[in-house]
Amino acid sequence: MSEKNCEHCHERPATIRIVQQLGDKVTKHSFCETCAEKLGITGDGMNFSLANLLTAFANLDSVTEAAAEPETACACGLTFPEFRESGRLGCAQCYTTFAPRLAQLLRTIHGSTEHRGKCPRRRAAAVSRNRERLRLQADLRDAVRREDYETAARLRDTIRGLAPDEAPEERA
Repeated sequence: MSEKNCEHCHERPATIRIVQQLGDKVTKHSFCETCAEKLGITGDGMNFSLANLLTAFANLDSVTEAAAEPETACACGLTFPEFRESGRLGCAQCYTTFAPRLAQLLRTIHGSTEHRGKCPRRRAAAVSRNRERLRLQADLRDAVRREDYETAARLRDTIRGLAPDEAPEERA
């Protein structure tokens, strides 16, 4: 392994390496222990909680952009740099206020902003219908944009034929 300097301070030798794989794209980062700790990548007990990882990757992505753009604050008073420090949002409004930056952060970490994990069995059919409906609606918009009205009409009819969502409270 060749000796490489830290990509953050460019002074000390890098001793911590992070490899991130998103699909076919592999990104490698190298840091000295001091910068890794400052960025929240390491620390006491090497705590790799989701909050710490989100904070660390937010710090990686925004090292250069922080000085360039004015900082907006949420209604609760939290700024994005404060979120990067703590790894915790202040209120529900923070998700809307910081939506573009959070979406970018999620894409960086997970490769997508769409949840693809498990869901409760009793909701699996409804979730599947919702995903299908969203896909068909996107196809419908695309068909209308292309002025392919026959396909648009077929997609509209298919969407109308999907069973409406049924919440557990509505069945009782």
